[in-house]
Amino acid sequence: IGNRAFYGIKKVRTLQVGGISIGELAFGRDYYDKDLEGLESITFSPSVKIIGDGAFRYWGSLKHLDLGPSVEFIGNHAFASCGMEAILFSPEVKIIDNYAFMECPNIKKLEIPEKTKIIGDWAFAKCPKLTEVTMTGVDSIADGAFRGCTELTKIALGDSLRFLGNYAFHECTKIEGHIKFPKPLEYIGWKNFSGCRKIT
Repeated sequence: IGNRAFYGIKKVRTLQVGGISIGELAFGRDYYDKDLEGLESITFSPSVKIIGDGAFRYWGSLKHLDLGPSVEFIGNHAFASCGMEAILFSPEVKIIDNYAFMECPNIKKLEIPEKTKIIGDWAFAKCPKLTEVTMTGVDSIADGAFRGCTELTKIALGDSLRFLGNYAFHECTKIEGHIKFPKPLEYIGWKNFSGCRKIT
């Protein structure tokens, strides 16, 4: 599906998406439309492997997101400011790019697949209802990945984590309990857990 193929559509409520690659802004819309009624459910067929930049951005009306069994790459801003409470990830996802799910106001819990190796800059930043994240297969968590997730209390890191970027958990002041850092970890960036006073 090509770039901007259905950009700005307004009356569609349900999408069942096929093909191999979804182009940039294919079903996206303008920031000023994000609170309007519209798309409520997206399901991807087994053929889809790539979701391009901004492909479904700014659908605040979205309630259900099923990424199907085969998606490997989620582009930057792909689902930014979308309204779903949960994400059914493909087990094949390897990269969640920059800003992919930034400012999604209703997400409460994330279980990142084992095959996911990279979480990009600000990928889940400013998700105000997010409380728990499990990401035990991730190698790299980039700058600001979860910054501003003010209700986040629990995180589970894996044994393969090597890089934890600057401000990755900055302003996540409710994180509590024990955090186990793996031996391969080479870098913990600036102000990662600053203000997280409940960590033991």
